[in-house]
Parts: sequence; C-alpha cells; structure tokens
Amino acid sequence: MIKKITKVLATTALTVGVIACNSEADVTDIIYATDSSALISSFSLEANEDILDNLDSVFFSIDAVNGRIYNADSLPYGTRVTGLVPVISTDNARIVELSIPRANNTDTIVDYLSNTTDSVNFSRGPVKVRVVSYDGLCERTYQVSVNVHQVKPDTLVWDRVGQSNLPSLFIVPAQQRTAQSGDRYYCLTTSDGKYSLAKADDPAGPWTVGEFKPTFTPDVESMTGTPDALYILSTDNKLYRSINGGDSWTAVADDWKYIYGGYGTTLWGARYADGRWYRVTYPGGKQEDMPSAFPVSGTSLPITYTYEMSDTPQMLITGGRRADGSLVAGTWGYDGNSWQYLTQQPLDYALSDAVVVPYFVSKVNTNTWKASRSSVILAMFGSRANGTLNDTVYLSPDMGINWVKAPEQMQISGKIPARAKAQGFVAEQTLSVDSKAVASFRDTYMARLPIGARWIEYNDSKSRVIKPVTTWECPYIYIFGGAGADNQTYNTIWRGVIRRFTFKPLY
Repeated sequence: MIKKITKVLATTALTVGVIACNSEADVTDIIYATDSSALISSFSLEANEDILDNLDSVFFSIDAVNGRIYNADSLPYGTRVTGLVPVISTDNARIVELSIPRANNTDTIVDYLSNTTDSVNFSRGPVKVRVVSYDGLCERTYQVSVNVHQVKPDTLVWDRVGQSNLPSLFIVPAQQRTAQSGDRYYCLTTSDGKYSLAKADDPAGPWTVGEFKPTFTPDVESMTGTPDALYILSTDNKLYRSINGGDSWTAVADDWKYIYGGYGTTLWGARYADGRWYRVTYPGGKQEDMPSAFPVSGTSLPITYTYEMSDTPQMLITGGRRADGSLVAGTWGYDGNSWQYLTQQPLDYALSDAVVVPYFVSKVNTNTWKASRSSVILAMFGSRANGTLNDTVYLSPDMGINWVKAPEQMQISGKIPARAKAQGFVAEQTLSVDSKAVASFRDTYMARLPIGARWIEYNDSKSRVIKPVTTWECPYIYIFGGAGADNQTYNTIWRGVIRRFTFKPLY
C-alpha cells in the first residue's frame, strides 16, 4: 500500500472478498474496507470453446486479504492454460498492469486497460496483476492462478485396506464368504475343516474374530444376510438361519440348493426336488416353477433400488448360471410381486459369480462447474462362459436395463487380479478436515482485517460460499476375497473410490 488502509476508511466503500479452496480449510466471505478502485471486483476468462466449453463461466475466488485470485473448482485434467484472455473488473482503477512470467527471462508487462483482448500464458505460474486506485493513493497486487486438476478426478482408484488380509483365524483361508446383515458385516472363512467368523460394524474394520463351531457342515460360499438374519446352506441342502449374528443356527427349510438374497426380510432361493427346480422364499414358503432362462446359481449379490417409476423397491440380481449350464448376460428384477428380465442391452460377456454394486459417477455441470453424483450400477470380475476371468468394469445408468463398458478411467486395468466369487459392498464413510485448523484460519483473518471491517457468513449465487466444510460423506467400494483361475482364495480386501469423491466439497 502507498498509504495505510486505516487512513482512508472514511472515504471507502464496503467490498466483498471471497475465499475458497479445495486444498485448504474453507472460510466464509470477508467484508472489509479499503479504496474500492484499487480492488479487483470480478475476474473471469473469455469464452473459448477450443480450450473448454463454457470457459467464461468458470468461477474465480478473490482473496483480497492475501492478494490471490484462483478457481477453487479446478479445471479438468489436461486443460490448456495458454492463450487465455482474462476479463478483469475494477471500480475505475487508474492502472491495471499484468506481469506475465517468461521462462529464463524477465516478466512481460502488459497494460491491461489498453490491451483487454491480449491472451495470457498461465502455464509458468501465477500472473501478477497490479491495480492502482484512481487517485493514486492505494495500490494492490494480486497473484492470479488458473488451477487444473493434476490427476484425473474421475478415476476409480484402488488400494488394499490397511494392507490387511481377510479377518480370520487362518493365515491362508481355503474359502471365504462375506455378508451384510443389518448394519453389521460378517466374514466366514474355513481351513482344514475348521471355521472362523469375524464381525464388524464397518467393512474397513475393526473386526472381532472368533472360532465358529457349527453343528452341521456349512457351504461357506452360500452365507447371505437380510436386515434381520444370517442364512447359510449346509452341504446336505438344508437352509439354516441365525438371528443372533451367527452365534447359533436353526434349520428352517430343506432341499435349498442356492440363495439369491433378501428382498427386505424375505429370503429368495433355488430349490431342487423331484427332478425339478423351483424359486422359493423363506419365510412364507412361496414356491414357483423355475423359468429355464432364470439362473439357479452364480448370481451377483442382490442390490435393492427405490425409484420413481415404481411404488415398491426393486431387487436386482445380475449374471448367473442356468440349470442347463449356460450363463446370463443381464439383470433380473423383483418388485415384490413378480420377477422380470430387465436388460435390453446386455453385458459384452455373460458372467457368473460377478461383483455388482450400486455406486455413483460424478457429473460436472459446465455452466456452474459444480460436480454432483449420479447413481449407477457397476459390474466387475466374475467368470465367462469359456472359463476365463473377467477383468472389465461395466456400468448401467438405468438399473440394469442397459449395460455399457465403463469409461477407461474406471477400468481396473490390472490393478487388482481378476477373480470370481468375491463379494462387494459400498459404505459411505465420513471424511473430515481438522476443525481446529478451520477455526485458526478464521481467527487469523479476523486479526488481519482493517479496523472497522467485519466477518460475515452468507450464501448467494455469486459467492457460492457458505460455512466452512469440515466433514463430508464419501462412498467406498469394498471387495472381499474371491478366487483366481486356479480356484485359490485371495486373502485380501480391496477398497475403491472415485478420486473426486475424496476431495473436500467447496460448498
């Protein structure tokens, strides 16, 4: 400043400065006083469809306290930041001067007021903008950055959960099955005729691991949960039920060969008796002839959707093996009354024992540059009809009606070995920033405001900033176990997430 701000307070107007950033603690808007003609009141970029659609709508935050201007919502990965034309507004400033960095040379100085259509190269770091008030008494210098994502934000990334193995008493389980009942997760493993049952409230753990001593011989890979119970088949085709988290089991039905899963608290399965296949339920004892096109084993775990076109929830199962040995390439749905084959555009390959989970993709509104979630179903892994393992991720935007190959950034691409018989779950988990850091950030700015200035919190269409975001929900995919081409169980838990969902929301 040429003169201290406090000396010109009597003649100044209140001006808004917005502070928001995706990599720092967000703070709310600041109102402070200074000579408004030395301040930049708005900053944007001129439209250029060769660079990016709706480039002129990208929102730039102005931090007049620190002298920074930047787009908190970073531009898409790979966006070119050369040849950009800035659009700068001030309140009748006398000088607006740009200092543009050059490689191994002095900055290029441009008189913006005389050259408003000149393009600027932002690729060599922040561009400085010097603003001098109309009366020449006040001066401000800003650093302008055009932020671009350094990673592809819509990539589906994977990691081993704490580098952990399956929760088990056994170092190398021979078989495994993980199920969800209510809000709890259960992982059953076996080795050398012994059994282990682990329990957790979160698929990431911590797990309580104990010995499981059934009074029957369980078919480990059949264990399934409904909101009120666990179910499992025995090797002699009896259906067992537990209402106390697997501590005790009761036989409730005979001749069950397969469990599809629960529609609410009603369990659906396949029964084989007198040389015929039936679809059956427990409780209720409903039994109906099995259509030849319906799978009798190898389906995905069921997922349940509630959507506008239906008054009741829809239970969906994808893939599977029919009684004649052929595989299914689409999705069956049950609406509480009847089963229907839903798929119009099937998977590229029919699959059995695939992982199918309800998930989201992000959509960016290029008018507002705000990202939002859109519900999809993902299908991955599983066995093809020729016995090879699937390594392609498929996506359905309409609950199994149409299946397409997911975008390249969502493909597994060797990050996880292909497998079948794995189980997948999606859990929303709370991510957070340090709330103390937010308070400290706020207190720092309060201390640095000029005399008579004040901090306010508000929300309007211009600022797009409200109270600081300290926590948000992030959906993670958990993949338990599975078996490779040699039918050996993978002793692993993998976690996947769309990278963008881990970014702290700006508002």
